[in-house]
Amino acid sequence: MAIIHANMNIRRSLGMAILVMVATTLMHGNHIQVSAQCGANIPVLVAECSDFVGKSGPKVPPSQDCCAALSGVDIPCMCKRYAQQIENIVSMEKLVFVFQTCGLTVPHGLQCGSSTVP
Repeated sequence: MAIIHANMNIRRSLGMAILVMVATTLMHGNHIQVSAQCGANIPVLVAECSDFVGKSGPKVPPSQDCCAALSGVDIPCMCKRYAQQIENIVSMEKLVFVFQTCGLTVPHGLQCGSSTVP
Protein backbone atom coordinates (compact mmCIF):
# COMPACT_ATOMS: atom_id res chain seq x y z
CA MET A 1 0.00 0.00 0.00
CA ALA A 2 2.89 2.37 0.79
CA ILE A 3 4.32 1.86 -2.70
CA ILE A 4 1.01 2.72 -4.33
CA HIS A 5 0.74 5.85 -2.16
CA ALA A 6 4.33 6.88 -3.04
CA ASN A 7 3.64 6.40 -6.77
CA MET A 8 0.49 8.51 -6.51
CA ASN A 9 2.50 11.26 -4.77
CA ILE A 10 5.14 11.17 -7.51
CA ARG A 11 2.45 11.41 -10.21
CA ARG A 12 0.77 14.32 -8.43
CA SER A 13 4.09 16.11 -7.99
CA LEU A 14 5.10 15.52 -11.59
CA GLY A 15 1.67 16.61 -12.75
CA MET A 16 1.99 19.81 -10.72
CA ALA A 17 5.44 20.45 -12.20
CA ILE A 18 4.05 19.97 -15.70
CA LEU A 19 1.21 22.40 -14.93
CA VAL A 20 3.72 24.96 -13.70
CA MET A 21 5.79 24.49 -16.87
CA VAL A 22 2.76 24.88 -19.10
CA ALA A 23 1.54 27.93 -17.19
CA THR A 24 4.98 29.51 -17.37
CA THR A 25 5.19 28.80 -21.08
CA LEU A 26 1.71 30.17 -21.69
CA MET A 27 2.60 33.35 -19.84
CA HIS A 28 5.50 33.79 -22.21
CA GLY A 29 3.21 33.25 -25.19
CA ASN A 30 5.10 30.36 -26.78
CA HIS A 31 3.25 27.20 -25.68
CA ILE A 32 2.47 26.07 -29.21
CA GLN A 33 5.98 26.87 -30.36
CA VAL A 34 7.58 24.82 -27.56
CA SER A 35 5.32 21.83 -28.21
CA ALA A 36 6.04 21.99 -31.93
CA GLN A 37 9.78 22.47 -31.44
CA CYS A 38 10.21 19.63 -28.96
CA GLY A 39 7.71 17.17 -30.41
CA ALA A 40 6.33 16.39 -26.95
CA ASN A 41 2.80 15.59 -25.84
CA ILE A 42 3.23 16.55 -22.18
CA PRO A 43 0.02 14.93 -20.80
CA VAL A 44 0.88 11.63 -22.51
CA LEU A 45 4.45 11.77 -21.20
CA VAL A 46 3.19 12.29 -17.66
CA ALA A 47 0.63 9.50 -17.94
CA GLU A 48 3.00 6.96 -19.47
CA CYS A 49 6.44 7.76 -18.04
CA SER A 50 6.10 9.29 -14.57
CA ASP A 51 6.46 5.90 -12.83
CA PHE A 52 9.92 5.47 -14.35
CA VAL A 53 11.53 8.83 -13.60
CA GLY A 54 10.65 9.59 -9.97
CA LYS A 55 13.44 10.45 -7.55
CA SER A 56 12.73 7.55 -5.21
CA GLY A 57 13.23 3.90 -6.01
CA PRO A 58 15.54 2.04 -8.35
CA LYS A 59 15.96 2.50 -12.09
CA VAL A 60 13.28 0.42 -13.80
CA PRO A 61 13.12 -0.15 -17.55
CA PRO A 62 10.23 1.86 -19.01
CA SER A 63 7.12 0.32 -20.50
CA GLN A 64 6.50 0.12 -24.23
CA ASP A 65 3.81 2.78 -23.81
CA CYS A 66 6.33 5.14 -22.23
CA CYS A 67 8.80 4.51 -25.05
CA ALA A 68 6.04 5.14 -27.60
CA ALA A 69 5.19 8.45 -25.87
CA LEU A 70 8.86 9.47 -26.11
CA SER A 71 9.25 8.66 -29.80
CA GLY A 72 9.70 11.84 -31.76
CA VAL A 73 10.67 13.92 -28.72
CA ASP A 74 13.59 16.26 -29.33
CA ILE A 75 15.63 15.51 -26.22
CA PRO A 76 17.98 18.53 -26.35
CA CYS A 77 14.94 20.79 -26.80
CA MET A 78 13.20 19.21 -23.81
CA CYS A 79 16.33 19.62 -21.69
CA LYS A 80 16.70 23.24 -22.74
CA ARG A 81 13.03 24.13 -22.21
CA TYR A 82 11.86 22.01 -19.30
CA ALA A 83 14.65 20.46 -17.22
CA GLN A 84 15.12 23.26 -14.74
CA GLN A 85 11.41 23.28 -13.84
CA ILE A 86 11.12 19.57 -13.14
CA GLU A 87 14.50 18.39 -11.91
CA ASN A 88 13.45 18.87 -8.26
CA ILE A 89 10.77 16.21 -8.80
CA VAL A 90 12.23 13.99 -11.51
CA SER A 91 15.52 12.10 -11.36
CA MET A 92 17.44 13.42 -14.34
CA GLU A 93 19.64 10.30 -14.21
CA LYS A 94 16.54 8.09 -14.51
CA LEU A 95 15.17 10.31 -17.27
CA VAL A 96 18.32 9.80 -19.32
CA PHE A 97 18.19 6.07 -18.51
CA VAL A 98 14.60 5.92 -19.79
CA PHE A 99 15.52 7.77 -23.00
CA GLN A 100 18.45 5.43 -23.63
CA THR A 101 16.49 2.28 -22.72
CA CYS A 102 13.83 3.32 -25.24
CA GLY A 103 16.55 3.47 -27.90
CA LEU A 104 16.60 7.24 -28.17
CA THR A 105 19.89 8.97 -28.79
CA VAL A 106 20.96 11.22 -25.96
CA PRO A 107 23.96 13.32 -26.99
CA HIS A 108 26.99 12.84 -24.72
CA GLY A 109 27.78 16.02 -22.82
CA LEU A 110 24.20 17.31 -23.13
CA GLN A 111 23.37 19.66 -20.27
CA CYS A 112 19.94 18.76 -18.91
CA GLY A 113 19.11 20.98 -15.96
CA SER A 114 21.98 20.63 -13.50
CA SER A 115 22.93 17.21 -14.90
CA THR A 116 25.30 16.48 -17.74
CA VAL A 117 24.80 13.32 -19.80
CA PRO A 118 27.99 11.21 -19.57
